[in-house]
Amino acid sequence: MLKIIYSVGNGILKMVSDEILSKEAYLIYRYNVGFTPDQGNLLRWIGTVNDINGVPVKVLVEIPHSFPHSPPSVKVLNGTHSLTDREGYISTRKIRRWRPDFHVFQVINEAVPLIQAGVYTPEVQPNMAVEQQSQKQALMEQKSLLVDLLEQKRQTLNSMNMESLNAQQDYVENTLMDIEHEMDRLENQFDNLEINETEFAKRYVKLAKKYYILKMTA
Repeated sequence: MLKIIYSVGNGILKMVSDEILSKEAYLIYRYNVGFTPDQGNLLRWIGTVNDINGVPVKVLVEIPHSFPHSPPSVKVLNGTHSLTDREGYISTRKIRRWRPDFHVFQVINEAVPLIQAGVYTPEVQPNMAVEQQSQKQALMEQKSLLVDLLEQKRQTLNSMNMESLNAQQDYVENTLMDIEHEMDRLENQFDNLEINETEFAKRYVKLAKKYYILKMTA
């Protein structure tokens, strides 16, 4: 019987039957579409499953060196999931009641519905959080500037005749509400990581155009 030798650290080598791994790989390819070996390593399989909100969840399935006497593990990567333990592992029925005649694909088939039924929260990288805070601060400053300018225009409109004043005030108030609404919505989307920097810039340009349109009416 052929063997595949893997290093597990401290100079200790474990041998895993390539016949067992080949069979498990065949079954995973057949029944778990989307799961592939991590850099060709048949002991580590990577797949992506959407959570209940449609958010992609990256999943790692690891086959231990003691397989099939020990069960594989299923771990959610790069974030937290409502149905995992603190370390991100998902416990399935077959993992808890593992027998050597069970297969990895069966564990994955049980884990996928659990992932789909829960809520995944992506991990925010430190540099991303700093950049997000900086962008939010810039957004708040621009919003404050727009509000100040609109307030100045309200004061200017007070010197106009009543008929023109009413029309101009309605326009200014409606535009102000639109801008503030857009700003609030943009802030929420940026906080929730629903938009990236490029999308943020595009939407800001639109808000700037609204401002200049308003300025031309003064």
